[in-house]
Amino acid sequence: MPTVEVINPVSMDMDFMPTDAYNDVYDRVIPVSAIIPGAFNQKHVYVVRQRKGLFGDENYVILLEVQIIDSNDIYAALGGWNVMAFDDVVISSSRVLTAREVVKVINK
Repeated sequence: MPTVEVINPVSMDMDFMPTDAYNDVYDRVIPVSAIIPGAFNQKHVYVVRQRKGLFGDENYVILLEVQIIDSNDIYAALGGWNVMAFDDVVISSSRVLTAREVVKVINK
């Protein structure tokens, strides 16, 4: 069973230029390292969900398509409604994941 580290999307000001009159504040920002490139320029992230398993509750991952509305070298702001602020987005894993795979969350 792979182990994963997760983070909840956060609100963040993506504008690092103090001379700009506009502040680009986004409500769902994640590390760029969590984004998985897909076919046809699609972007995805793994999100941890919970279900009843044979031995009680178990965590598993699902693959969700995301829309990137702004990014820099470190962070990406998400658009759309696939990933919410309370979702546990996978930022690292002990091995390559597959959708619906059972995982152990190490930092929750």
